[in-house]
Amino acid sequence: MHTFDDFLVKMEAGVVRAISENDEMFRYARAALPSDAEATTYYLDTGRELATGLLKGLLESGIDPESVDLLDFAAGYGRVSRWLAPVLRSVTVADLEPDMLDFQRQVIGVDGYCSS
Repeated sequence: MHTFDDFLVKMEAGVVRAISENDEMFRYARAALPSDAEATTYYLDTGRELATGLLKGLLESGIDPESVDLLDFAAGYGRVSRWLAPVLRSVTVADLEPDMLDFQRQVIGVDGYCSS
C-alpha cells in the first residue's frame, strides 16, 4: 500500500480545479472574502482538508484507498469529491439538483444519481 504522502501527491496532481459559478459554497466564499482568488483558495483548501481527513482515516484503519468505492451524499458541485476521485477506486455522487450532478459528470468525471 502507498503512503499518505504518496496519496497526497496523487490527489494534488489529479484534482480538477474548475468551480461552478452556481456553487452556493463558492458564492458564499466570494461574498465573505475580499477577492475571487482568496475565495477560490478557501473553497479548494477546505475541500482538500475534508478529503485528506478521510484519506488519513482509511490508511490508519488499514484500508487501501485504491480499493474504496465511495458514495458521496449531498455532494454538491464536488468541493470534496474532486479531491477523492484521483485516489479512490471510484467515487459516485448523489444530490438533489441535476445541475450539480451534470457539473460533476462533465467536469470532474464522476457519475451520480439524483436524490429525491
